[in-house]
Amino acid sequence: MHAALAGPLLAALLATARARPQPPDGGQCRPPGSQRDLNSFLWTIRRDPPAYLFGTIHVPYTRVWDFIPDNSKAAFQASAHVYFELDLTDPYTISALASCQLLPHGENLQDVLPHELYWRLKRHLDYVKLMMPSWMTPAQRGKGLYADYLFNAIAGNWERKRPVWVMLMVNSLTERDVRFRGVPVLDLYLAQQAEKMKKTTGAVEQVEEQCHPLNNGLNFSQLPNFINTTLPPHEQVTAQEIDSYFRQELIYKRNERMGKRVMALLRENEDKICFFAFGAGHFLGNNTVIDILRQAGLEVDHTPAGQAIHSPGPQSPAPSPEGTSTSPAPVTPAAAVSEAPSVTPTALPEDEDPALSPHLLLPDSLSQLEEFGRQRKWHKKQSTHQRPRQFNDLWVRIEDSTTASPPLPLQP
Repeated sequence: MHAALAGPLLAALLATARARPQPPDGGQCRPPGSQRDLNSFLWTIRRDPPAYLFGTIHVPYTRVWDFIPDNSKAAFQASAHVYFELDLTDPYTISALASCQLLPHGENLQDVLPHELYWRLKRHLDYVKLMMPSWMTPAQRGKGLYADYLFNAIAGNWERKRPVWVMLMVNSLTERDVRFRGVPVLDLYLAQQAEKMKKTTGAVEQVEEQCHPLNNGLNFSQLPNFINTTLPPHEQVTAQEIDSYFRQELIYKRNERMGKRVMALLRENEDKICFFAFGAGHFLGNNTVIDILRQAGLEVDHTPAGQAIHSPGPQSPAPSPEGTSTSPAPVTPAAAVSEAPSVTPTALPEDEDPALSPHLLLPDSLSQLEEFGRQRKWHKKQSTHQRPRQFNDLWVRIEDSTTASPPLPLQP
């Protein structure tokens, strides 16, 4: 995104960032008492064996795990192949994501943003740094995390990043988000679990296909105005046209490409159960991945919470996340759960709607991926003489997480 265009968006964000209300601690929704009452973001591709589409949400997985129906978890466990938007276990993915955020030719953000806006941004980040100690939880401090280090992990090198990525970073610098640092987002958690369970993993996109629309795709005619009453008139731009661009570039075009690649993977793995975990926004609305598959002749049905799924046979129990009990709570077998009426999902748990917008890896998620990649290489090269790996880039290993990790279910 051109700096002159990201400027008004950054200004809008800075004008409202401090006033954004934060929910009180522990103000999380309680999960419904019955599986029937859960929203399901699982679709079944009818074939033998079946394949599954699962809509993820870009928040720490502990905030939504209890809202995920048991049959969605069972479908994940039953699968032999798991595919994400990007290959979250590939070191190239990690380095390419980091590179795509940087300004070209060694440029600095101060060189490309208007002078006044740059200093507004710097003052806001100074404010966040000042508030960081009060935002951190006792559990985080108990793990030896310092506010300055955590701030640098989140916002470090911000002056070298493209304005659009700084905008996304600022949007995630809230008290609530800071309190959840160290907990993997849902899709990253699923990738970790898939690797632990020795599943084959892969991706349907390349990093460049996600980065290009953000870094290079907009021009002045596409982004004239974003409405925000807190801004002076010369900083107002139209939200509708921004939304139209992003829907076209980050949803519709990607949906078509992703749908075609899903079909290719299904043809390559006709005898395997495949599980595709993409952002929920790719399955809801118009011109979705599901629409692409149906237009090609595939039968795709929404799978409501409580509905039994096909199981290929006995599987070994899913491993408990490190640091949790070795005896995970049992779940109701899928075959024994009575079928619920088919209801197309309409909403995620309260406060989670933003994750239905174009599903991109935000700066905090990238930091987690970077550390995940280092952790994998570290385990391969570990020797008795190596110094312990330090906390870095927002990552706390699951066994050190400040939030208890819910276990994956046992095989139904």
